[in-house]
Amino acid sequence: MLATWQYLLAGGVSKGLASIATYPHEVVRTRMREAGAAGRYINMPQSLRLIAREEGRRGLYGGLGPHLLRVVPNTAIMFMSFEVLSRRLPVLLEQRPWEDVLDRAERAWVDFQAGLTLESAAMTAPLAFIHRGVSEVSSSISKTQAHLVSAFVQ
Repeated sequence: MLATWQYLLAGGVSKGLASIATYPHEVVRTRMREAGAAGRYINMPQSLRLIAREEGRRGLYGGLGPHLLRVVPNTAIMFMSFEVLSRRLPVLLEQRPWEDVLDRAERAWVDFQAGLTLESAAMTAPLAFIHRGVSEVSSSISKTQAHLVSAFVQ
């Protein structure tokens, strides 16, 4: 059984490594979706080679920083919350907490876990907009507004 902080660390590190390994796929998928059927990106292997040849690593991993800032904290907190709650929930249910009043420390801990999980989603939602917003939103707004959004992100 790991300590709470170890669950947090394990969730964050594993999501970070998984994101780094799969990010080129996300870049290609996004470009293929934006280009449509008439685009220059035909399939996944061809698109990966094209981007790697023309833009190098920067093309395959551009935007990885904001992506990691969005997904790693959220996943780490969710993983920790799941592990801690799945370990403590059977004990709480066995004690029949609806009949007995939980002590203040236990109630505070459960409230803290729930709040932390919700806070994680609230903190990472704006980063999701920034990650998707520049490409998706800029197509529906004026060039001046798109330039302002791009300047804000950089």
